[in-house]
Amino acid sequence: MNVTLNSKQYTLGAPLTLAEFIGKVGINADGIAIAVDHKVIPRSQWNGFMLEDGAKLIIIRAVCGG
Repeated sequence: MNVTLNSKQYTLGAPLTLAEFIGKVGINADGIAIAVDHKVIPRSQWNGFMLEDGAKLIIIRAVCGG
């Protein structure tokens, strides 16, 4: 199973939830949103959202300042 995160491809040995994938690749979830195939997935759904083969993920980071 392959997924792409911010243009970097990852091969997964087994299907994972979005939360499991984020933990596996070591991303700090504070201050980010994640879109899967151009749809932002609410954080409350990360634990139950199963990634599909070929999914394209984009991390959106909150930025403070002016």
